[in-house]
This record gives sequence, C-alpha cells and structure tokens, in this order.
Amino acid sequence: MLLLGALLASALWIDYLQVAESIGLAEEQLTGAESSSPREGGARTRVDAQKIEQEMKSAREVLVLLNQPWDKLFQAIESVERRHVALLSVEPDPAKRRIKLTAEAKDLNAMLDYAGKLGKQGVLSRVLLQSHQIQQRDAQKPVRFELTANWEVQQ
Repeated sequence: MLLLGALLASALWIDYLQVAESIGLAEEQLTGAESSSPREGGARTRVDAQKIEQEMKSAREVLVLLNQPWDKLFQAIESVERRHVALLSVEPDPAKRRIKLTAEAKDLNAMLDYAGKLGKQGVLSRVLLQSHQIQQRDAQKPVRFELTANWEVQQ
C-alpha cells in the first residue's frame, strides 16, 4: 500500500507540474487577450477571455487537489495494524475533508478494533461506522464494513 501511495504521489506530482505550466500559459493568453483593443476583437476577445478565465479556474481547482498531503493520509492509514482486516477501497474527498474506507474484517471485534485505532493515529478524526454486513455466503463469514472519517489536512 505504501508503494501504491508513493506511485500515486509521483503521478500526482507530474500532473501538478503540467497543470502549473498550463496555468502559466493560460495567464499569458489572458493577459494578451485583455490587452487587445476592443476595436480589434470586440465580442470575440471577451468570449476568449471568459473561456481562458474558466480554464484557469478549472486548472486552479486541479492544482488544489494535487497539492493535498496525500502521503500523510496514506501513511496514517498504513500505520494502523490491520492483521485481521483487509482494506478494499479508500475514497478521499479533499473538498469536504472526508474519507471513506471500505474493508473486510475477520469478525466484529476486529472491525471495531480497526475503527478505534484509525481514530487514534492523528490524521483522521470522527471515525464513524456507516454500515456493516456479515458475508453469509463466505464460509469464514467475514464482516464487510464502511467507515467515514474527517481528514485533518495539515500541509
């Protein structure tokens, strides 16, 4: 999982550099469009400027997402002992500073123990059990569960 986090962080860094370059180019285009006289382009210049401004807004939003401390989040999740728990998915929502984890535990005690340990490691708070279900078709009858937590973003 740590290797997966490192690969994701590397990919995000590359995306970050590309977005930063795109923002620079868009700002140059916007500056050029704003400095044109209205007689030369008129309505077209305003439309182009609006389009560039929208693209810059989108690029800034992506930049904010890429600039999150993903490595701290993944390290915090990885640091929790999960001997009897298999993590199935991690769904962060940086805009809301929330994260949803889906996992499967050997039994109810392992599930509750895992949830408690997640809440004590510092990066996640208000760890709440959203749902759980015993997998009756599986011979070992594991518990599939979903947790949500607040993600304490510290740059």
